[in-house]
Amino acid sequence: VGLDDSTLSSTDKYIVARNVKEAKEIALIKYGKDVELAQDDDVLDTWFSSGLWPFATVGWPDSESPDYSRFYPAHMMETGYDILFFWVARMVMLGLEFTDQVPFKTIYLHGLVRDANGQKMSKTKGNVIDPLETIDKYGCDALRFSLLSSSTPGQDIPLSMEKIESTRNFVNKLWNVGKYIQNALSTLSTEDKQLLAVSNTMTEQDINNLPLSEQY
Repeated sequence: VGLDDSTLSSTDKYIVARNVKEAKEIALIKYGKDVELAQDDDVLDTWFSSGLWPFATVGWPDSESPDYSRFYPAHMMETGYDILFFWVARMVMLGLEFTDQVPFKTIYLHGLVRDANGQKMSKTKGNVIDPLETIDKYGCDALRFSLLSSSTPGQDIPLSMEKIESTRNFVNKLWNVGKYIQNALSTLSTEDKQLLAVSNTMTEQDINNLPLSEQY
């Protein structure tokens, strides 16, 4: 809702409210008098403006532009299931309305990264795990492995700093194993290394003939 008063600065001319009644109440408190309000007639809701994204970013309304011809419609849309109605449905509706085409044929829905209690991460709730801070503290490999090891198609990922820390410890063990193997190999003669080398693809029988610890 816009405030029609030329004596105010540009930042003071607007009041945000759910309806006209609420806007008038806010204006009365803010300015101490009744003012004339005019609703802005050029506002596009966030999700509806996002719904224009598939074709608005590739040259639309110029349907002859190179980008539009090459990239629209797309093949697949990947997104979280929580915005299927808010965003994906609007992209489909607006695509049909303005281009007579659906913007994509396939929708791949993935799960969400949630906090340890299964709650959606939110700055308001204060339960967000900052990936940059996490990488600084535990390393990027620990964060990557925490996400990958918990990822199941279509399922949410509960993530906590405790899990990342334990993953960091596991990754450190793998690193130590690798260093141990490198050090052990460095002490072997050339002949011993050749005996250990695998020159051809190993068959199942070859693997079964190895000591149990080496089969894995």
